[in-house]
Amino acid sequence: NIGRELFMDCSSLQHFRVPATVTDIFISAFQNCSSLEDINLPEGLEIIREYAFSSSSLTSVFIPKSVSNIYHSAFEGCISIKQFSVDSNNASFTAYNGVLMSKDRTRLIAYPLAAAATKYAIPNGVKTIDEDAFWNVVNLTAIEIPASITSIGDWALRSASITDVTSQMTTPCTIPQFCFSDNTYNNGTLHVPN
Repeated sequence: NIGRELFMDCSSLQHFRVPATVTDIFISAFQNCSSLEDINLPEGLEIIREYAFSSSSLTSVFIPKSVSNIYHSAFEGCISIKQFSVDSNNASFTAYNGVLMSKDRTRLIAYPLAAAATKYAIPNGVKTIDEDAFWNVVNLTAIEIPASITSIGDWALRSASITDVTSQMTTPCTIPQFCFSDNTYNNGTLHVPN
């Protein structure tokens, strides 16, 4: 396994090939590796824990078939990721239009923070938006939340760039206190059903 905080704050690390024997990447293992642009995750890896790659400089992430558990915030603050991709034979996860989700697309785990899109409609059927899923997204200014949402994690939509929020929820779920950034609260527009 790659232990908790093992490479944390290692600013000189640019590329890393995870050994084939590793099954678990622990909490904050590569957190704040500000130069880490490329990670090779092996077949056989099963678990990616909270903040494993938080605030690194990864530009893309490929999730192998064997991964069965990705904790919330694993890719929090990775503002260089343009897309996620997942082995099509993975039974637990998928990358739907580059967005990391559960295989059944009911859980949105992580949005690629450097994606070029300025608007994003969360697909209907998604029930949960993970903690930090959109935290510090770069280009997104408008987001649409479907009626299917039942849970939004802390800091899920916290980004100064998001200023236009459309909710299709007729019965809104609880919105965590720090769900949006101060800029969204103070200068944003919220659209709700009539």
